[in-house]
Amino acid sequence: MSGVAKEKKAKYVKRVIELLAQYPRVLFATCDHIGSRHMQRIRISLRGHGILLMGKNTMIRFAIRSQLEEHPEYEAILEVLKGNVGLIFTNGDLGVIQDILAASKVPAAAKAGIAAPNQVNLDPHVTQLDPQKNTILCCIRYCYKNYQRLC
Repeated sequence: MSGVAKEKKAKYVKRVIELLAQYPRVLFATCDHIGSRHMQRIRISLRGHGILLMGKNTMIRFAIRSQLEEHPEYEAILEVLKGNVGLIFTNGDLGVIQDILAASKVPAAAKAGIAAPNQVNLDPHVTQLDPQKNTILCCIRYCYKNYQRLC
């Protein structure tokens, strides 16, 4: 590893330790499937209320573990650091931060391979598909009835 990369990592770890010392409250936000532009809008809306920290979980864990002797309460943070999680540091009210995050929520189109946040129910109905194309409906366990038109 080059010296520049080590310096960047050391600087990042130092920043995490400073944020933990400076801010008594931390809010965890799951940041899956959020674009960079949307994330930047969230950062802008949080200005003056808190600081959003995104980064490598391993480096954040390293920084927290280095402070566990002085601050054993940081142990709870290690349990939550799984997946794509953002840490929002604040001195203010967590309710204000939650309101800002809720206001920045936008609807998104469904994408393949992503689990729906809510239960999706589809009613069985007549399809207009040829019998050869109905196999895809069988794969997703979708109930259907196929009536062929008589010409």
